Amino acid sequence: MNRVLIAFDQSTTKTGYAIYDINSKGLMDYGLINIPKASPVEERIYLMTARIVLLCQKYENVEVVFEDIVLENQGSKSVSFSKVN
Repeated sequence: MNRVLIAFDQSTTKTGYAIYDINSKGLMDYGLINIPKASPVEERIYLMTARIVLLCQKYENVEVVFEDIVLENQGSKSVSFSKVN
């Protein structure tokens, strides 16, 4: 049975994603979820969440990873990741 990893680089207006087959280590799909910036932030968050859920429901055995908030400190950036099972 294939295991799928979906990685998200999210924001409230555009969220990039990549879908990998964990067993073969191959890229299966990638894309961008766009939400109109003119929408209220509450609506953008709701719409983004709904689209992420729909994307995850396309696959079985899904593991999800979200990029955490990027912290900037005097020109350097630190990125960490959160895993959701």
